[in-house]
Amino acid sequence: MRILIPVDGTPECETPISLVEQLASALEAEIYLVRVVEAGDAISPVRFDSEAFRVMQEAERYLGELASRFKLPAERTRRIVGRGQDTSKEIISIAQGKGIDLIVMATHCKGLLERLTRGSVYHGVLRSQACPVLGVPLPAQSGRRGRRTAAALRK
Repeated sequence: MRILIPVDGTPECETPISLVEQLASALEAEIYLVRVVEAGDAISPVRFDSEAFRVMQEAERYLGELASRFKLPAERTRRIVGRGQDTSKEIISIAQGKGIDLIVMATHCKGLLERLTRGSVYHGVLRSQACPVLGVPLPAQSGRRGRRTAAALRK
């Protein structure tokens, strides 16, 4: 079994890692930590190749730090840095290319403004039906803050 966890560098997106570690341990599954660097972050006509390389290296270091901090088993943990214009499409592409059986991800990672303007990565992955997707909600305190913000926007 292969389980993919997409992360974006925020603590909120790291929420599912402990759960996946327990699940992977019980099932002897491989864990795929995935960080997608969006084209605007690293690859654009105004940036030099060395800058794009630096951003990709930072993403790889971040994944290594996560694997270490959460004590993920080195023999069953893979780290993938993807890049593209659309994060959800890149996650789907990686999942299909690696034969992923389950994607586990936080339901809300980026800020509210970004979700409103670009859409939710979670919902994009879920809609693809590439494989089963398990959405892990944020802890109650973060969720309450998000609901207040959304309610304030409706007024």
